[in-house]
Amino acid sequence: MLEVETNEEGTKKLMEMLGDGNILYTHQTISDSLTTSGESTNLFNEIILPRKELEKKFKLIISGHIHNPSAKIDKTIIAGSVFCNEVNETQKYIYKINEDFLEVEKIKLPGRGIYGLTDPTEEDLNKIPKKSILKVTITKETSTIKINELKEKLKEFDAFVLLSQIPHQRKKLIIDGNKSLLEFSVEQLLSVYAKEKSISLDKLTHGFDLIK
Repeated sequence: MLEVETNEEGTKKLMEMLGDGNILYTHQTISDSLTTSGESTNLFNEIILPRKELEKKFKLIISGHIHNPSAKIDKTIIAGSVFCNEVNETQKYIYKINEDFLEVEKIKLPGRGIYGLTDPTEEDLNKIPKKSILKVTITKETSTIKINELKEKLKEFDAFVLLSQIPHQRKKLIIDGNKSLLEFSVEQLLSVYAKEKSISLDKLTHGFDLIK
C-alpha cells in the first residue's frame, strides 16, 4: 500500500504523510515503549513511528497495537489492548480524552489478569486475586504430594497452567500426577477438557467429530 521496500522507507513515508495537530490517534508501533515481556519496540521488524518526532507534530499521541499499556510519557500514551492475552498482563484500561483541554482520564477495566509465577510460595499465591489466570512454573524437584497440594491451591483461581521445567529434564505440562499433556491422545485431551469444564464428553466428542 505504501509502495516501499523497507521498514525504514515506510516510516519515512508515513511521517511525511502526517500533518500536525492537537491529537494523533494511531494503531501503529511507537518507538521507545515496551511489550509485556519487556522487549523494546525499537527492535520490531516493522514500521516504527519515532515518538520524539511525533511529539513535535502533536500535543497528544494515543497509540494502540502494543498490548502492554504504558503511562503517559511526555505526550504519548500507549493505550494497550482491552483484554489480557499474555502472561503478566494483569490490568487493562480505557482512556477518556477531553479534546478541548487535552486532559486524559485513565479508567480501569474489569477483567481477569494473567499472572506468571515461578516456584511460588503460598504467600505469593495469596496475593493474587482469585478471579485470575495463572501460569505456574516449577523449576525444582518436587514430590507428587507437593504437586497435588499445589494443584488444589491453584484450583481456587479461575484457570491455571502448571508447567514443570526442571533443568536437564524435558519440559512438561502437569495434568494428573506426573503425566504430561504432550503425551496425551486427542481422546484423552477431550476427556480432560470435559472433566475440567463439567460438560458431557459424548457431546464434546461428537462436536469434535463434526469439525474434523
